[in-house]
Amino acid sequence: MKILQVFNQYRFRGGEEAWVDGIPDLLASSATVDELRFRTDDWIEGAGPSPLKQVFLMADNPDSRAQLRAHARRFAPDVLLFHNVIPVGSFGLYQEARGLGIPVMQYTHNFRPFSPGGTLWTGTKVNDAALHGNPLPEIISGAWQDSRLKTAVLSLHLKLAISRGLLDCVDRWIAPSRFMKDKFMEAGIPAGKIELLRHCWDAGQEPLVGNEKPYYLYLGRLVSEKGVLNLVEAWEILEDKLGPRCPGLVIAGTGPEERHLLERAGRLKNVRCVGFVGGTEKQDLLNRCRALLVPSIWWEPLGLTAYEAYAAGRPVIGARSGALTETIADGVTGWSHSPGDPADLARVIIAAEDAGAAVRAARGQAGRQWLKEQAGPGEWRDHFLRICEEIVAETDGRRHEASPGHAVRPKDKLTVTTYLADQNPGHDRSFGISRMSQVVLEALQKNDELDITTIASRTSQQAPENVNSIRILPWGTRKKWVRLLTDHFHPLFNRIRTEPDIYYYPKGYLPLLSPFCSPSVVTIHDTIIQYDKDRYPEWRRPWEYRYWTIMLKHTLKSADCILTVSESSKTQISEFMKRHQIPAKEISVTYEPCLYEEVPQPLSPAKGNYVIHLASCEPHKRTAQLIRWWKEAESQGMELPMLHLIGPLPPEASHLLDDSRTIIKRPFLEDDALQAAYLGARALILPSEIEGFGLPALEAYYLGTPVCFVSGTSVEEILGVTTHKGAFSLDSRASLFTALDEVMSMTADEIRDCGLKLRKAYATDAVVEKMVTAFRRYRTS
Repeated sequence: MKILQVFNQYRFRGGEEAWVDGIPDLLASSATVDELRFRTDDWIEGAGPSPLKQVFLMADNPDSRAQLRAHARRFAPDVLLFHNVIPVGSFGLYQEARGLGIPVMQYTHNFRPFSPGGTLWTGTKVNDAALHGNPLPEIISGAWQDSRLKTAVLSLHLKLAISRGLLDCVDRWIAPSRFMKDKFMEAGIPAGKIELLRHCWDAGQEPLVGNEKPYYLYLGRLVSEKGVLNLVEAWEILEDKLGPRCPGLVIAGTGPEERHLLERAGRLKNVRCVGFVGGTEKQDLLNRCRALLVPSIWWEPLGLTAYEAYAAGRPVIGARSGALTETIADGVTGWSHSPGDPADLARVIIAAEDAGAAVRAARGQAGRQWLKEQAGPGEWRDHFLRICEEIVAETDGRRHEASPGHAVRPKDKLTVTTYLADQNPGHDRSFGISRMSQVVLEALQKNDELDITTIASRTSQQAPENVNSIRILPWGTRKKWVRLLTDHFHPLFNRIRTEPDIYYYPKGYLPLLSPFCSPSVVTIHDTIIQYDKDRYPEWRRPWEYRYWTIMLKHTLKSADCILTVSESSKTQISEFMKRHQIPAKEISVTYEPCLYEEVPQPLSPAKGNYVIHLASCEPHKRTAQLIRWWKEAESQGMELPMLHLIGPLPPEASHLLDDSRTIIKRPFLEDDALQAAYLGARALILPSEIEGFGLPALEAYYLGTPVCFVSGTSVEEILGVTTHKGAFSLDSRASLFTALDEVMSMTADEIRDCGLKLRKAYATDAVVEKMVTAFRRYRTS
C-alpha cells in the first residue's frame, strides 16, 4: 500500500503535527508513506502572497494543486491521507484528488470543516453552533488567528467548500475517539463514512519507579482553550493554601499566551515556563513529574499527551472535556476536574498530593496498562490498512461504473454554466439585462449542441424552466455585501464537480476568482459606470465607482471572449480599454433579443392618450430633465398627452409632480402590466444620454408603440435598420416635442412594419448563433 500524506503545518507545533510525524514509522513494515507538506509560516514571514491574494488562494491554490499532481505522478499513491490543508494547501486539494481519481482519508484532528477556528472555541467557552451550520459565534470572537475578518472569510470558504461537495470527496473520516465520531455524525457526516480509530502509542520499556520530583507538568500549546491560564490561577490558589508545601508547576510549550503566562508566572514562586521542549528533555520532564496536567476547556478530540504520560508511567489530571473522558479514567488512571474551573483543579491537585506517591504511581501504571491494551501499534496498523483497502476497492468500483460504456454526454456537446445571482431585477441595474438573459437562456437550451447550468440565488434572476440544471444558492443577493461576496466566491461551487466547457456571465463582470472559471465568455453591455464617474461623480460613493471600474478593468483583461450588444457599445468598450491601457482584444457584437419576440406583432392596437417613460434615478437616464421639460410645456399651455412615469423617480424631481395635470406616477410594473402599458401607449420616450443597446425601444416596437430617443446613442443604431423617426437632442426641449409629434403621427401599418423588420434584424436565433460560435471557439480543450 502506497500512502501520500498531505499536511499544512501550523505556526505552532502541537499534537496533530506529532501524530503526522509518527505515521510513516507506524506503517513502515506494511506500507510506503510519502509526504507533501505546506507551511503556514510561508505566508506570514514576508515572502508569501499579499493578504488579499491569500484570501482567494486559501480556497483554491493552483501551486499547491500542482505540487499534489507532481507527487501523485512520481509516487503513484493508492490513498491520499489528508490532515490540515489550510491556508497554503487550500480546499482545491480535494478537487485535485477527485480529478486524480485517488481515494481520500481525512483525519478529524479538530472540528473543521464545520468550525472555522477548528476548536468551536469562542474566546471563553465552547459553542457548537458551527456544527449545525452557524459559524457566527466564532466569527464574532475572531476564533481563527484572532481576527473577525479572517474568521468570516474562512467561514465562507468552509461553507462554499461543503456546498461544492467537499464532504462527498472524502471517502473515510478517521475519528480518534468516540466523542469525535459522534460530533461529526451530529454535523451530518453519515455514520458509514466515519471510522473510529484511536491513536496508538508504543509504551516502550518499563519506566523507573520512585523517581518523581515535586512538580506537575503541562505539555502543549499555550492557547486559552487549552486552559493554560487556569493553571496559573489554580497555582495562585495552591500557593495561598499550601504555602511552602505547594508543589511546582512546569509549563512546557509555546503559543499566543506565552507572554501573558510568563508575566503571571513571574509573580509566583512555584511556576516555571520552559518553552518548547523535545527529545530527551521532554522525556525527562515526563519521567519525573508527579502527574501530567491536561486542563483543556475546549472539547479535546483525544488528548495525545495523556498517552505520553501513560507510556512514562505517570498519571493524568485532566478536565472532563471532550474525549478526555474516554482517555482518563477518574480514580483509575488519574483524576478529573471541571473544565474551566481553577478552584476545582486546585482541589484535585491537593487530592493528588494527599494520595501520596504510591497511589500516583499505581494510577500511572494503570494508564500504561490501558495504553498497551487499547492503543497498540499493531492493532492500529491493521485497522488503518483495512480502511485503505476498503476505499481503494470502492474507488475501483466507481471507476468501473464510470467507464466509457456508461458515457452520457456526447463528446462534442458543450456544457455552459451561467451565473445569474448578480442580477436582481428591481433592486439594481439589471432589469433589462435580466430580460435579455431569460430569452437567451431559453434559446440556448433549445440548441442541441449545449447543456446549460445556471447558478442563481433565492432573490435573483431565475433560470427558465427548461434549463438542464439549476442551482439555487440558499441565500438572497439583494444586499450589496452578500452579493459582492457571492459574486467573487461562486466559482468555488463547481470546483469539485465536472468542469463546464464555458463559464458565461451575461451581466458582464467576472469574479476575482476568474482563473478558476476559465474559459469565460462575458457580455459587456456598456461602460456607463465610467461615463457616470466622469460626469456625475456625486451619483455614487467614491468607493463604488472605484470598485466597479476595477471590476470592469479586471473583466476586460481576464475574459477569454468579450461579447457586446451594439456597435455603439463596442466603441465604448474600446475607448475604455485605451483609456486604461488594457491590451486590445477582439470584441464580437451579437446584439440582443427581445422577450416579446413570441408575442405576435399587433395589427392596430387601441391607444390611450398617454405616452410612457421608464423612470430611473440614474442621472444619465435624464428622468428629471424630462419631467422639467414636460412641466414647462404644460405651463405654456401646450396640448400634451398624459405622461406615465413607470418606476422610481429621482428625489429632486418628485415634488414637480405635485401640481401637474398631465404627469402620472406609476410603480414598477410586472411583465403583464408592462406589456399592457406598452400596448396602450402612443409612444415610449427614452431620453437617456447613453445606452449599451436600448432594449425598451425593441420592446415598444414589438408591441406596436413607436419610440422617441436621443440621437447619437445606440438606440439610433438599433432602430436605424428600419426608421430614423423619433430622434431628438438633449440640448433642445423643442426637438423632443417635435420628435414626439413625429412618432405619434406614424400610422399603425408603419409602426407594424418597423416592428416586423426589427424582429428579423434582432431575431433570437441569430443572436444565439453568434454566441454559440463564440462558445465553441473558446471551449475547454
